[in-house]
Amino acid sequence: MQKKLLILIAILVAISLPLIAGPASETAAPVATQQAAGEVGYDTVRYNLSEWEAANGKMTFNEAPSLKAKVAAGEIEPVEKRVGENPLVVQPVESIGAYGGTWRRATLGVIGGSLYFRESLITLSYDGAELVPNVATAWEMSDDAKSFTFHLREGMKWSDGEPFTADDFVFRWNDIIFNKDLSPGGGGNIYAPGGTPGTITKIDDYTIKYTFAVPQPLFLEWQGYKTLQLWAPAHYLKQFHADYADKDELAALVEKENFASWAELFKAKQDEGIGPTNVDAPTIAPWIMIDPVGGPVQRHVRNPYYWKVDTAGNQLPYFDGVDEYLVGDAEAILLKALAGEIDYQGLRLSSLANYPTLKENEASGNYHIAPMMSPATNFGAMFINYFHSDPVMRSLLENRDFRVALSVAIDRDEINQIVFKGLAQPSQPAPPPQFPFYSEELATQYTEYDPDKANQILDEIGLEWDRAHKWRLRPDGKKLQLVNLAFIPWPNENVQIQQLVKQQWEKIGIEMIIKPTERALWVEKVQAADFDIASYGINKGFPGAADPAVYVTVVPIGATSHWAQKWVLWFNTDGAEGEEPPPEIKRLREINEEYQVEPSAERRNALNKEALSIHAKLFLNIGIVNEPQAGRFFVISNKVGNAEIQGYNAFRTIVVRYPTNMALFYYKN
Repeated sequence: MQKKLLILIAILVAISLPLIAGPASETAAPVATQQAAGEVGYDTVRYNLSEWEAANGKMTFNEAPSLKAKVAAGEIEPVEKRVGENPLVVQPVESIGAYGGTWRRATLGVIGGSLYFRESLITLSYDGAELVPNVATAWEMSDDAKSFTFHLREGMKWSDGEPFTADDFVFRWNDIIFNKDLSPGGGGNIYAPGGTPGTITKIDDYTIKYTFAVPQPLFLEWQGYKTLQLWAPAHYLKQFHADYADKDELAALVEKENFASWAELFKAKQDEGIGPTNVDAPTIAPWIMIDPVGGPVQRHVRNPYYWKVDTAGNQLPYFDGVDEYLVGDAEAILLKALAGEIDYQGLRLSSLANYPTLKENEASGNYHIAPMMSPATNFGAMFINYFHSDPVMRSLLENRDFRVALSVAIDRDEINQIVFKGLAQPSQPAPPPQFPFYSEELATQYTEYDPDKANQILDEIGLEWDRAHKWRLRPDGKKLQLVNLAFIPWPNENVQIQQLVKQQWEKIGIEMIIKPTERALWVEKVQAADFDIASYGINKGFPGAADPAVYVTVVPIGATSHWAQKWVLWFNTDGAEGEEPPPEIKRLREINEEYQVEPSAERRNALNKEALSIHAKLFLNIGIVNEPQAGRFFVISNKVGNAEIQGYNAFRTIVVRYPTNMALFYYKN
């Protein structure tokens, strides 16, 4: 499992905000290990206990000081009984940590921190190269990729001490995912590929098997990087479920808590959506939420039944708790960071605008800035309307040579220097260089600034100058104007970028009219193909979450495939609506469909590369610059250990399972 970090995926955007300086509770150093730690900061290895003991001998488990009184009083069992027969052994990224203290965070109230404490069935290694154990100790996929068997951790428990078993998976699958009142739409493509629901079989208390009617090779990968919750606390939730609860008692509870139906009550108790909201619901996360979302402070306390230990046998987490403070605005979080009152945070701090100020105050604030891996989003990139209602304009926009002329007439270096202080990277939209499918051809084509070449191309196309030799004329003799719907407010620099492009295009006789457009109207007009060009941010795949063959910016599959609106409609209505796409676009759709049922990882890799190759051939979008690395960072207190891991800030969509062990964070002595 131990590989050099090539790329990290989807790390916790953890937010830490202390109201007082220093750790908040008892601090004690766990028992040190004789085993050498991994290379600092990058390689972190996970072992099933059986694997660890086979190589190192019997492990002795150690108790957090804050739990010793409860053990002595008989309120909870000793640690060796609480962690189960086969806990996950995690090698710290830097060193064995110290017990105690409260990890402090901040929020604006949009996303609760508890969301980031969720666990996944399996996860990705820190280099993103392979799937590794997490909740499951092992798994098998059938040769035809239609069935998947998972082996769970024996003796694993919920935070209330109840057994965590196959029954929790069966309940989630049959009674939630495929319950018509709780999930009217059915399982969707993940759980019901091809429209046929998958089935779950309980082989024994710690073994489950999923079976599908068609190949579902991505099912394993989805466990690794999506927030798929394939389990639910059946022992707790059955009291709110119509198929299990007493009918009269459930009706009375629905009325008492002011819900319209048992399904609404159940969902409120289930803790789905953007994060836990029910303080009574048991969890398998390292900390248990004890305050409702929305209050001035949301506290979390140690889960005494957490099922991970470090390589010295110390039950994780190291921090006794997590406090998340609600603040009024992002400026308040920035001021806290500058004052040294942030433990670990990316959200609301990570931006190019904040970078200089935060960097200048590292010493006084006793923190440091750690780089965040960038998905290489291309800021200011342009979508082209291939379905224009004006036949003359449509003919121009469809002309690849015209798009090439527009591209080489952009001085990306000038934009980079003026807008980004030279910190961005001129590029076309493409996967980041660290990505296995990075295409240099796609990233670099037509990025050289060459207005003479642009003018030559436009001359060859037949776009004549007006009498004053100031503006180009359309083939029908009208002045050529391009209206640019500039998405606001993100990227923050988008309008400024487009203003510079406007000036540069004037040198080749093309007038661009910039219309800053808020999200709702921008989406409405783009989806209706009511625009010339539309600027925004584009990336074409990033590790662990958006392989090109299943990503909307690469394949025509959804409403946010902004470059393919009417082609998507044609596909999704079997040709009844929209426009029939050319062969290359049809091939992209075929690639997407093949990818989702292809058992061979090697073949799926080839499909990713083919999709990007088609984009390079067609030159469908015009890129400007990839976002600056300086705008992607975490602020980390110098007091916090085991936090030196780069990762992606995926806080908005939460499409990726976090490989980071937040439970390893601790206050240094």
